[in-house]
Amino acid sequence: RAEGALVLHVDNFTSVQAALDAAAASARAHAANTALLFALREYRLGSSGTAGSSVLSVSNVANLRIDGCGATVVVTTPVAGFLRVTNATRLLVSNLTIDYEPLPMTQGRVVAVRSPLRYSLKIDNGFPMLSNPYFVASGAYRAERWALVKDRAAPTRHKEGTLNLHVVANWTDRGGGVFDVTLCSPLELSRTCTSRLGAGAVPPPLESRDDAVVPPEVGDPIVHLARYYESPTFGLSLCGECAFEGVSIHASPGASFVAEGSSGP
Repeated sequence: RAEGALVLHVDNFTSVQAALDAAAASARAHAANTALLFALREYRLGSSGTAGSSVLSVSNVANLRIDGCGATVVVTTPVAGFLRVTNATRLLVSNLTIDYEPLPMTQGRVVAVRSPLRYSLKIDNGFPMLSNPYFVASGAYRAERWALVKDRAAPTRHKEGTLNLHVVANWTDRGGGVFDVTLCSPLELSRTCTSRLGAGAVPPPLESRDDAVVPPEVGDPIVHLARYYESPTFGLSLCGECAFEGVSIHASPGASFVAEGSSGP
């Protein structure tokens, strides 16, 4: 506890957002360091379910410390970020683990290859199906459907020679957890990237010929992401001197951290 800090506890309020609102109001009213403390347990939080939303938000605040105290937050809306911060100064978020259920991603292994851009994927047991609505909706504006080909011997690594990511065009549900997947042509993607992502977007550095792509092979592990650009785990706008310490992020529908018009400590 910081000397002279005002301390509030999340579990003394009806919701985590109510506790965060009270902590922000306290920091504004007293112009003093305020600490909001979680309990050492799991919190399950959801939002409205729309892409670009977040389960928690805080704005126009200074001198606020959000201490997870080792808590885990499970976000139950797979298209939503965790915390949106606007116009904050000297904010510290620490000692917190973020996870998702259902996951905003899934994984499986290639069971058939029909062409460099077409393969069949069998989803691993316990992971979400591509038929879930948030995977389908991720083909909309400011969202993508990504496939990452992983290394069989070390699945946390990309397979050597493959693109950092493949953009998925569509898939067909064959039943039994098997999906026939079609990837976007790199040539087509480089032509359409700017129109899909908005003015000023820079197309990814993809090869110009489809046959230059190293295709997935039978047995390759593949991760599929429902990627939502407007839903980072932590989204900051017009912030200064904000820091994150001891934060673990196990899954996210977007980037882990995005800061716009903001400066570091």
